[in-house]
Amino acid sequence: MGKRKIFALPNAGGTAKLFRKLKNTLAEQGVELLDLDYARHGARSSEPAYSTFAEMAEDMASVIQKNKSEEDEIILFGYSMGALVTYDILTRCFSEQERKQVSHLFLAAHEPPHIEFCGAKFADCDEKTFISGMQEMGGLDDRLIGNPRFLKIFVEQIRSDYRLINGYVWNGEKGTITVPVTILYSEEDTPLSRIGQWRDYVSDPDTFSVEAFEGGHFFIRDATDRIAELLVSKAQVAF
Repeated sequence: MGKRKIFALPNAGGTAKLFRKLKNTLAEQGVELLDLDYARHGARSSEPAYSTFAEMAEDMASVIQKNKSEEDEIILFGYSMGALVTYDILTRCFSEQERKQVSHLFLAAHEPPHIEFCGAKFADCDEKTFISGMQEMGGLDDRLIGNPRFLKIFVEQIRSDYRLINGYVWNGEKGTITVPVTILYSEEDTPLSRIGQWRDYVSDPDTFSVEAFEGGHFFIRDATDRIAELLVSKAQVAF
């Protein structure tokens, strides 16, 4: 008998730690969330970096495939860059049978692929501008500022991820998502006028919904309980 599993993919430069609080909250209610790391990030920091966005999506699809059975029901949750990776996994990397295993798609804090990535300008700017931009987004731990060695590692890692996003090649197709989709966003971060265009990627508009949050790009940090409730209710995961 299969299980219901939530696979969560983090932001550019981020790690599985982004979902730690959410994972623990869901675990208390008997819901399993598998928080994943990209190569060269977190628990996989010793692995070679990706050369293309497609390589990253294919690798993460492989990780998911290794952590599920054919009977499992899959819920995909992508945050920021993870939303774009998740979309690519579902529409390009997964087989038709694997797509049938996906019961819900959660996409957070990232515009759809036909819209220019709002962080594109940071990929190759000077370090001072980059650090300032990351601080404004809330994606830079203040403790890193006082640690030049680790700050340099972080800057290079997230720059590398941004270049992967900038190199993403969209196939130009819309209406290809055949599972229910819930968008999580903050107007302060990615306005509804942009992120709401994910609706065009869903084959059935009636299966598309949007949830607004307060705060900046990392609103997940202060909205754990509400996001946990959404994952449970929207994906119909039993407590």
